[in-house]
Amino acid sequence: MEAARVAALKGHKVTLYEKSGELGGQLRAAAGPAFKGQIHALMEYLKTQIHKLDVDVKLNTAISADSPELVDADKIIVAIGADAFIPPIPGVDRSNVIEVMDLHTGSTDRVGSRVVIAGGGLSGCDCAIDLAMKGKDVTIVEMLDSLVPKALFPIVMSVNDKISEYGIKVRTGNKILAFTDKGAKVESKDGETEIEADTVILAIGTRSNADSAKSILDKYTNAQSIGDCVQVGQIGEAIRSGFFAGWAIE
Repeated sequence: MEAARVAALKGHKVTLYEKSGELGGQLRAAAGPAFKGQIHALMEYLKTQIHKLDVDVKLNTAISADSPELVDADKIIVAIGADAFIPPIPGVDRSNVIEVMDLHTGSTDRVGSRVVIAGGGLSGCDCAIDLAMKGKDVTIVEMLDSLVPKALFPIVMSVNDKISEYGIKVRTGNKILAFTDKGAKVESKDGETEIEADTVILAIGTRSNADSAKSILDKYTNAQSIGDCVQVGQIGEAIRSGFFAGWAIE
């Protein structure tokens, strides 16, 4: 959306293709928790600017290297992002296991009272805090020895404060062995245990759609890729790459 916004500001005729039925991409999931109002405001700002600048938006339209829509384009910006990583853990396809982005873009009504969050990155911790604020009994399971290891120090402090405030249980240094109808089997240096839960939330991270992006770049010399389909990063990094991509179009 940022690339489209800036390109349109420069006077170009822009068409924005989105494979889902709504703009926003992973911002939609990131804005899911109630305390993420600034991210929601950012998403709505971008949507509003897209509308004001008369960008032609085509929803429910997936684009690949073979799409005829690309043939007559003077410039192609590929921003197809990343998809949720679903680990090959036994039981991952059980009905009580929900992927975190699906949860944040849907309803939390299907989440039981006892919850295990598989993954202690920022997405998993945000989800844990959000559910704990709604009265859920939450346990975070993280394979590394600390939570949100890639976050800036102020964010780490804020996350840890909220985890303490809402009584969220944390199991770092734990590897998930399997998902069951009773919760999750985990392994630590002390051996194997089972954490009982009604619902397990997968927050293992995302994987870049780099191969799909490369197929377009290989076919069209006027194409460039930006954002998570180049390398999974933070919101600011994606928006910055979109700005410069739109601005560079002559």
